[in-house]
Amino acid sequence: MKSILQYNKDWEEKKITTPIIILIGGYAGTGKSTLAQNIINQIPHLNSFPTGIIRATLRDYISQEDNPFLYSHTYDLHQIEGDVREHYLQQCKPIVDAINQAIDFAESEKQMILFDGNHILPGQMNPTNKPNVIEIYLKVSNPNTHMKMLSGPTHNRDISAEQFQTARILHDYIVQRAQEFKKPVFEYNSPRDEIFRIIEDKLTSMNLRGLRVLGFFFKT
Repeated sequence: MKSILQYNKDWEEKKITTPIIILIGGYAGTGKSTLAQNIINQIPHLNSFPTGIIRATLRDYISQEDNPFLYSHTYDLHQIEGDVREHYLQQCKPIVDAINQAIDFAESEKQMILFDGNHILPGQMNPTNKPNVIEIYLKVSNPNTHMKMLSGPTHNRDISAEQFQTARILHDYIVQRAQEFKKPVFEYNSPRDEIFRIIEDKLTSMNLRGLRVLGFFFKT
C-alpha cells in the first residue's frame, strides 16, 4: 500500500492539501462498517460519518409530512403503499444532497471524510465528478448469509420475512444501479487487497494529476 503510506506522509507534512472522500455504499448487513474500520486503520486521518446519523439529523429540518420515507427504516418501506424502490429514492434524496454538500465542505475545510451507509446512492454521488472522491459498493449474494449479517452484532436486531424481502429488493436495486453506473461492487468477503487497490489507483491518479498541473505551471 505504497500510495496510501505516501499520501498519509504527504498529508501530515502538508505537502498535499487535497483531502480524499470515501463513499462506501450497499444495503445494511453487507459489511460496510467493517470495511470502513479497515480503511480508517490504514488512513487514520479520515473522519467517519454513517448516513443513518445524517438521516436522523435531517428529521429536525424535514417534517414527516414533507418526506414520510425519511421516518421509516428501509426494510419497513413496504408498509407505505407503492414501489419500495421509489420510496427508497425519496428517502435517499435529502441525504444524498447533504452528503454532496459535505463533500464540498470537506474540500474547503481540508478534512478527509468517509461516509458509509445504505443511502450512498449510485449515480447520484459527487455530481461535479471531483477526482478525489472514491466510491465503493458492497453486496452479499447469498440471501441466507445476508439474513445472518442483517441480524449480526453490528445491528443486533431481528427482522421478519416480509422485512427481509424488502431488504433484498433494495439490496439488489443498489447493486443493479452500481453496475449500471459502472461503480465498483465487491462481495462482502472479497480480499481487502482488491478493495484497497481501488484506493491506491485513485491516489496514484491524483498524484499524477498534481504532477501534470505542476509541470504545466513551471512550463508557462
